[in-house]
Amino acid sequence: MNAYPDGQQSNPAQRQFLVRFYFDHSFSVFGPTTPGTDCGGFETPMVLRLLAASYIRQSTGEEILFDVGNGSLGVNGAVPADRSTWGQIKNTYRR
Repeated sequence: MNAYPDGQQSNPAQRQFLVRFYFDHSFSVFGPTTPGTDCGGFETPMVLRLLAASYIRQSTGEEILFDVGNGSLGVNGAVPADRSTWGQIKNTYRR
């Protein structure tokens, strides 16, 4: 189990808040981009995916990796794809 800050054990029954991401869409617009003014395409479905998470242990400088789990977020109606093996995909067509 990874714990932060160093040397403290976390309670697995208690949820902890680790990070918040803020996406500034003050220049996002629906439709095409106007160069130098805004960023178009805001209506496009997007999937945001967190690939890795870690922190640096201050006492040793060691990088501690966290298990990301799903790590996917769908925006504007996008649905993250399920991870599957080739065998699982083939079996869906054999039913």
